[in-house]
Amino acid sequence: MGTRKGLSWYDSGGLTGGNGVRSLAPMPDAAHPADNVTALRGGSLLAPTPNEGCVRYLRDLLAKAESGEVVGLVCATLHGDGLSGHTIAGMIGPNTLLGAVEMAKADLMDRMRERLE
Repeated sequence: MGTRKGLSWYDSGGLTGGNGVRSLAPMPDAAHPADNVTALRGGSLLAPTPNEGCVRYLRDLLAKAESGEVVGLVCATLHGDGLSGHTIAGMIGPNTLLGAVEMAKADLMDRMRERLE
């Protein structure tokens, strides 16, 4: 486990020969007690709730991985506290995967622009 910009990251095997998953996310441990947080200005704290569309898509993606249809993954995540991270897992390397990441980036930028209009 290490830290970067106030976050803890954990390596569930990616650097040590495990399943290749490395994630940057707040870790609920003694150094980061989730139930011991007070808002600086007395406002409410963000209480993350599951996004059903996200959960449904991840379940579908898991089924595809379990069947062997999906063998590699690059994933950007938005956490309930507003922070973001990324994960790379499984088989990586084909240029098509890098192209898909660029296509996702362009699609995300388009959607963000549409929200501003």
